[in-house]
Amino acid sequence: MLNTALNLWSDWACDNQTYQALKRALKRILTDQHALGRLWFDSFMILLVLSSVGVLVLNTRISLGAWVEPFEWTVLSIFIVEYLMRFWTCSDVHNIVAQEREYANYHNLPMRWSQIWNGIFQQKWQFLTSPLSIIDLLAILPVYRPLRLFRLLLLFRIFKLFRYSRVLTYFSTIFQEKKVELRMLLFVFLSVIFISATILYEFESGHPESNVNSFFDAIYWSLVTISTVGYGDITPSSVEGKAVTMVLIVFGIALVSFFTSMLVSGFNARRHEFTHSRLLSEVERTTEFVLICGYGRIGQALASQFTKDQRVVVIEQDLERVELARRNGTIALHGDASDEAMLDAIGMGKKATFVLCLTSNDVTNLFVTLSIRQSNAEVPIYCRVNSPANAHKMKMAGATYAINPYAIVAEVGREYVQQPVAFKAVMDILTSQNNLGIEAIRVSKEHSWLGHSLSELDFTTARLIFLGVLRAAPLADEQAYAVGKEFFYFNLERDYVLQDKDSIIVVGDYQNARQFAKRAL
Repeated sequence: MLNTALNLWSDWACDNQTYQALKRALKRILTDQHALGRLWFDSFMILLVLSSVGVLVLNTRISLGAWVEPFEWTVLSIFIVEYLMRFWTCSDVHNIVAQEREYANYHNLPMRWSQIWNGIFQQKWQFLTSPLSIIDLLAILPVYRPLRLFRLLLLFRIFKLFRYSRVLTYFSTIFQEKKVELRMLLFVFLSVIFISATILYEFESGHPESNVNSFFDAIYWSLVTISTVGYGDITPSSVEGKAVTMVLIVFGIALVSFFTSMLVSGFNARRHEFTHSRLLSEVERTTEFVLICGYGRIGQALASQFTKDQRVVVIEQDLERVELARRNGTIALHGDASDEAMLDAIGMGKKATFVLCLTSNDVTNLFVTLSIRQSNAEVPIYCRVNSPANAHKMKMAGATYAINPYAIVAEVGREYVQQPVAFKAVMDILTSQNNLGIEAIRVSKEHSWLGHSLSELDFTTARLIFLGVLRAAPLADEQAYAVGKEFFYFNLERDYVLQDKDSIIVVGDYQNARQFAKRAL
């Protein structure tokens, strides 16, 4: 009966996409340090742990009022729900059943239910016996007032911070990586304490002026001395005991130095990972940003321009370039921009205003474009192409614009040679330090301009110069300039009626243009 119910439930769970999506979302929030919303979840749980510990400690000495008990039960309920969600998401029971059923059907064998239950039990037991899960369980027990002894386990709630604090998590990770060295150090530490305590006890136990009255006193002296604390409440009185003390002090300094160097080497080995995590946290707090994939010469030049008035995030595989970008004040992440996990971690689907793919390799740019387009179907992607033959492929992959920097340089160079004065005047406007430039104002359904003519827009008061309109569809009897899939009309007649998704191209101060657009919302 139980096997039948489990089989039916497995079929339902495998077919129910909502169930699987909910479980994946919860598991990511609970286990992925870089998941969207994880920062808010960790902050809430840290606040809950600290407040619950503070209330329970204070309430042991002074009466805080009748609200304490409901508060404790509320905290307990949240801890229990979190514990059960972790227990639920630690394994996929329906997949275990489905895999066994597939194996049995393929080999024409009966279902091996004993193996299924054993697999389920092993995965759940592995979760229940993990250190953090035991801490989670012990953190729940202090709230039960009849079990007064369990209130001594109150401090285990503090250890729950290891789940929510990234700094403490990295500490525990370093200790886990150095467990072999730590075990060796602990063995040496305990051996030195035991040997030195035994020698001291032999020398001091019969000495008339000695205050070492038991072997425990000798252990206590040895521990205080090797840790370089030296309280002075127990001191050797014999020459031999003083000699042992001097040797033990030297051992203590050596062991502390070894332990410190071990931790420092562990931190150095993970320094880039710590920095990466900190920058990801900074990106999580950012509402929108410009994503630049590749920090070569073109990426550096564009990043320096965009950082003047926008938040820029750089993804680069070359570690030296990553360090250079960070020194230049840019959020730079070391990784592969085509990695879906990386894109999800920075919130590519919601926060990126536009993307620049600027690596020097067309194949890399193609894969990056495909991954970004899969994460965000709407974001504009400006992709660099080194070979003109690859421009069409980039657009097929999802790039909004395919840009050949060498062709642009050649065209700019030609214009400079033919019209040096006019070219210099335009370039001075575009590259000046007073925020002057060309700005495109996108018309949407939220704008009051929609359905109104250009003559109704007061460009003069806004201190802007109207250049033209960029449209998705061509106009009859008007000369158009193709810009990607759109059409630009220079100095369009002022009786033109603005349509949805038109872009008004103006010259002027960026701030004036943005204020001008906001007034129409």
